[in-house]
Amino acid sequence: MEPEQLKHLTWPWKGWGYMPPIKDVFEAFEYVEQAYQPRKILEIGYHAGHSTTYMLETFPNSTVVSYGVSTQARKTMGNLMAHYKDRLMVNLKHSAEIISDSNQYDFCLIDGNHEYVNALADIKVCMDKQIPHMLIDNCEHRSVTDACVDMFSNTNYNKARSFSYFAQWNNVARFNRIDLWSVKDV
Repeated sequence: MEPEQLKHLTWPWKGWGYMPPIKDVFEAFEYVEQAYQPRKILEIGYHAGHSTTYMLETFPNSTVVSYGVSTQARKTMGNLMAHYKDRLMVNLKHSAEIISDSNQYDFCLIDGNHEYVNALADIKVCMDKQIPHMLIDNCEHRSVTDACVDMFSNTNYNKARSFSYFAQWNNVARFNRIDLWSVKDV
């Protein structure tokens, strides 16, 4: 992704993090575009629009409906929706409210609260909405991995691929993992 495609973003240094604009992160989205060509995307965990931008730039024929409640979301959503016009809708709501969303989606990025109960609920919402492909960030956290194992066991979803990337946030450097879960034979 070219720097010109990211110039509308803000880069907060405190609080919650975001996926860094690096090749390893872009590879995950590029893989999804090549494998599934998602067109109607649900994003759980908008924050400041970084992963939203990565998806809208990587999936040129898609629209994104995003949910997030951070202070950064309130500050950045207007600018991002103006930038992407009719391709983006940001909802300042918790993911629990997605169930009332009548849209049908073919892909979801889950990058909301990483506590077990919240990750479990986010995955369940996507399964209830019959979203066939889910990219789940921060699977290096035991709580997120446990939620994936508990929700996807004995279902028609399988882990299609994992992606790793290195990030530093609040002076803590670590490897992060994004897992792609997909309905078998879709």
